[in-house]
Amino acid sequence: CTYMHTHPMSVQPYDPPESLMVTRSNVWLSDTDEKLSLLVHRATSLVGHSGWRVRRAAVLWAYSLVVHCYHSLLKCVPLLLEVIVTLTTDEYKQVAEQAEEAMHIVSELFVREGGLNLTF
Repeated sequence: CTYMHTHPMSVQPYDPPESLMVTRSNVWLSDTDEKLSLLVHRATSLVGHSGWRVRRAAVLWAYSLVVHCYHSLLKCVPLLLEVIVTLTTDEYKQVAEQAEEAMHIVSELFVREGGLNLTF
């Protein structure tokens, strides 16, 4: 295919402008946590979605963020835990079981880590 050989994007690596570069400092983490908490708050409405697969995906989403990002997204953790806890009583077995498993793993993680400090 001659397109692949002549198209400029296929031969030149992307070098982002300096304005897109991120320095991951404590200030950046705090600002990111604040901004993401607004988005997470809006996404918590998924617990009332009519589709059980959407609610199950909300459990997996909340679980993943808590497990992988709880040190840096402290303002989001209470909202994410609320999603998981709320869905442990979901009417659909697939959702409730997923949420119960997520809650169990998250609680073990917090015990292993010595608790969760949610001071802001």
